[in-house]
Amino acid sequence: MMASFYKQRGAMFGLDARVSLIIFTVLTLVSGYTGLKAYSQIKAQSFVTELRNISKATSQLERDLQQQLYDVVQACGAANCRQMKSFGALYTTDGTIQSGYTSRWHGPYITHADSIEAKYGIGRIYQYNESFVACTDGSACYSWLYLPTVKASSTVIDSTNEAFDGPAEGSPATSGVFRYTDNGNGTFLVNFRMGRTIN
Repeated sequence: MMASFYKQRGAMFGLDARVSLIIFTVLTLVSGYTGLKAYSQIKAQSFVTELRNISKATSQLERDLQQQLYDVVQACGAANCRQMKSFGALYTTDGTIQSGYTSRWHGPYITHADSIEAKYGIGRIYQYNESFVACTDGSACYSWLYLPTVKASSTVIDSTNEAFDGPAEGSPATSGVFRYTDNGNGTFLVNFRMGRTIN
């Protein structure tokens, strides 16, 4: 009789342990998911802040130069050279701004250029209208930030897109302020519409 009683107690203990283990596992999964989501939100907010800061810096640089960036960067013939020099002018005049405008340059307007390139690739600044096509006379022209290899999760990119263009955007590759394409290798190509050019 006593042996039977002990067996029953052992059986109950085993059941309690299994239930506790299941509850602990569920709580671990939930807290892990919550932590991952919070981490992604922090990363997205950091990216949003960085994009806004680069946009402000570009606008300030043009105000200081009193010209569009394209009009004052040094001449070069290589593909995308002018666009890369425009981005480079945010943190240095060396090899970027024509000598007649360096006295108006009060930068650097952004810091840690090396870390930006490590995270996002070599940045470029293009000048297009709001539809991302060439500016024409009389049309509003904007500075567009081009980042070719943004290292981020799809969750971070989607959250960044939602912060700028809202949750209902149907074509994030071709519409809105923040546009992106999945490169298929863990990185994204991003085009971000900044402020209007000075003239």
